[in-house]
Amino acid sequence: MTVARSVLLSELLSRAAGRTVHLVDRERLAAECRRSDQPLYTAYRDVHRRQVTNVANPPTTWRGDRVHYAGGLLPTGEPVRSVGHWNPPGQIEVFQVLAGRVVILVARPDEPDHLSIAEYREGEMCVVPLNAFHLTYSPWQDSVVYNIYSSGGGWPPPDHTRKYDGEAAPPHTLIFTAGQARAEQATVTPEPAQVDRVPLTADGLDLPARLPSLLVDASDEQLRELAATFNTAPAVDRA
Repeated sequence: MTVARSVLLSELLSRAAGRTVHLVDRERLAAECRRSDQPLYTAYRDVHRRQVTNVANPPTTWRGDRVHYAGGLLPTGEPVRSVGHWNPPGQIEVFQVLAGRVVILVARPDEPDHLSIAEYREGEMCVVPLNAFHLTYSPWQDSVVYNIYSSGGGWPPPDHTRKYDGEAAPPHTLIFTAGQARAEQATVTPEPAQVDRVPLTADGLDLPARLPSLLVDASDEQLRELAATFNTAPAVDRA
């Protein structure tokens, strides 16, 4: 059953009180939030869901979510954004922009100061490396993003918000300056970082042109083969 949940600026601020969200100026955003608690996005969880049996391993559950982002900038110059989180070990995740365009930040735990920060337009996909952190920004206009991900061993938990309570986020965020909401104008703060702006594309993966159709039309064997493709990639250790 699909579950819809809206996330407001106040939730982002509450998580910024810990280590799982970093903001440029939390106090300024808190003052703005007291005047108006700005909606950031609405997430529709389990739009699609499939369970695939495996010969030697427990079944894999594949899930598809759709997120509708408001567009624009927060008063600090940061774009409207998701909360962001680390994926659990071995989880497969792919995003596709269905409407609008977004910037997705990805960090690998073995390279905390090397970030992928790339723009994705309608129809384009972002493949998240295994065990990575990811965060979506919507600086331009309202946007819609669909993602598929694998789960098993009780992950994700029934309460989806628990995935945001894990390890500390990378100490970086994006701001857009000079009134130009363009990805190439993004500045990483507060620590310097090496930035790669090449999109993390789905080249080499057997994926349909429209990602939402995968969990509807693909056979179990196709989903097993997709998982096998990811699992041949080198593992990243967060320990």
